[in-house]
Amino acid sequence: MRVVGRIILSLALGLLPVTVSTAFGAPSAPCQIPAEVWGGIMGYTVTATPGDMNCTYAGKKGGGQLRVLANAASSSEAEASAKRMQDRQQKGKHNPGLSAIDSQGTVVFSIALFQSAPTAETASQLKKLVAAAKQYLAK
Repeated sequence: MRVVGRIILSLALGLLPVTVSTAFGAPSAPCQIPAEVWGGIMGYTVTATPGDMNCTYAGKKGGGQLRVLANAASSSEAEASAKRMQDRQQKGKHNPGLSAIDSQGTVVFSIALFQSAPTAETASQLKKLVAAAKQYLAK
């Protein structure tokens, strides 16, 4: 049974209203990217720890987080929501070089890296992490 509701996402970037369809009672699997895949992309071993709609990846050399931001009613709504969040992120105070927002199907997600500043490899790593998230979210 699907229950449709309106959720206001409070991001570090500000408040952003998004209409989403949520499946209450559905199990949440926030660690969509296996730790081995995340670590392989980043170049260090990590452990994955699930949280509420997120997964934190931590290792001795760094870490990051995959967060499911919303489950939209359609893939076009998810794409539009991700685009709005990306635009908002570019205008915010958070360094957009350390995070990415995208969608796969009806899922809007973000990936953030825990480091003080982007490195020469960060853009490539984020792109690979987004591709991995899309691959594993599609399953």
